Amino acid sequence: MNPPPLSQPPVQKSKPGCLKVFLIVTGLGAVAAIGGCALLAALVGASGKNKTERPVETFQIGDTVTFEDDSQWQVLEAKSLGSVLKGTNMLAETKRTDGKFLYVRYKITNTKNREERILDTPKLRDSKGREFEHLDGASLYLEDGENTLTLEQLTSGMSKSFSALYEVPSDASGFVFMTRKLGFGGDDKAVKLGF
Repeated sequence: MNPPPLSQPPVQKSKPGCLKVFLIVTGLGAVAAIGGCALLAALVGASGKNKTERPVETFQIGDTVTFEDDSQWQVLEAKSLGSVLKGTNMLAETKRTDGKFLYVRYKITNTKNREERILDTPKLRDSKGREFEHLDGASLYLEDGENTLTLEQLTSGMSKSFSALYEVPSDASGFVFMTRKLGFGGDDKAVKLGF
């Protein structure tokens, strides 16, 4: 008696190995990254400036700058204070700089239906595109009754005036005061300071 024929195990189709799947996914990720970099390079260009940015709308001192359903800004006064800043408070030491100090007084009206707090103070920008933050401790150098914009509460429908001091290089000129929406995001609008 002959033994029954041995049956062959069924042939299984091979499944892709983990390494093969990993290589495919990594390759697709690399292609996407290269494509994203190429797109970014095309948008930014050789100048390093974003080509999709729209020109900043500009205004003059005294103009009302409106951000619809958000706020209105008005620069009331701007002047250069020179290279020495004397304190108006007995705790303040006289500040000196190789550059110059600038003073800006402005008013903000909250036109939203709710109270807002401004976390980021307005910046100055010069003709070279450099940005300058307000001077820390500015309240020690402002006159009585003047306020700086630091975590200030803006009630809906109300206006408040603020003052800011900036320290800038001596070669800086062509200053603009950058206004913006009270909340995050949105376009800036510039107010020319005239110096």
